[in-house]
Amino acid sequence: MARSRRRRRSSFASTNNWPVIISAALGVAVLAGLTGVILSSSPPERDEDRCLADVGPSTVVAVVVDASEEFNEVQRQALMDRFYRALSRAAPSDEPSRPVAGEVRVDVYNANAPLGGLIEPVFSQCSTPKLTGLQALAGNPSREEREYEEAFARPLDEAVRGLTTGTSSETSPILESLTAAAERSFAGRDEAQQNSIILISDLLQNSSLVSFYGRQQVPSFESFTSLPGRSSVSPDLKGADLCPIIINRSTENEDRLQTTRLVDWWANYADRMRGRLDMVCIRELQL
Repeated sequence: MARSRRRRRSSFASTNNWPVIISAALGVAVLAGLTGVILSSSPPERDEDRCLADVGPSTVVAVVVDASEEFNEVQRQALMDRFYRALSRAAPSDEPSRPVAGEVRVDVYNANAPLGGLIEPVFSQCSTPKLTGLQALAGNPSREEREYEEAFARPLDEAVRGLTTGTSSETSPILESLTAAAERSFAGRDEAQQNSIILISDLLQNSSLVSFYGRQQVPSFESFTSLPGRSSVSPDLKGADLCPIIINRSTENEDRLQTTRLVDWWANYADRMRGRLDMVCIRELQL
């Protein structure tokens, strides 16, 4: 009687299943690796002003607004247009939807500092770059865009626009305020870093230290350097570009004070304080 032969079955899975098993194992490994990369690409930690907690901003822009004069709505809008052009030069953005992009801190000051005094910014925040690539996967781009608008772009616009709605003042301590703003905004920074100052003002200094009004009008820069209190308005601008944005004014007897002599004075001042006058802004003055 013939024996029936039984084929012996291996205790292991059929060799035909190995490609599936290997593919699944590789898929799990790739997914785990990708998850690790995404987690490591999470948005960096930021401090209370939205700047990078470990390295700080790459660019700092100090905006000093001389609110000693009133502006009408036409002047105010022209001023804001020029402000945003100056800001885009100080911190170029390749993102059309954002006035400022990248790791840039903008500090906005009211130019009302007393001689030798300090001032605190009415606005101080860092912009943040858009989330892209793996950071966009790890983060929430729509929420980040909303936070950029609510925490940076809108408050910045409101701060600058709000300071141009002030009432007239008897004094205009521009040098004192510029000094206080530079010392605060550029503290701990050096000339190799990108520093800028946007000065929204008529440039007509008027304080107990020195005044550009009166019989002499704009004094010579040499006479300024001999003033006893000059050191109190001599900040280290640390290579900053100084961009003046002004609305033309005249005295009661229509004698124009805002002339090339005034521009030369500020150019000398910026140079002496280790800064430089932004000539693009100067060409827009139309003095």
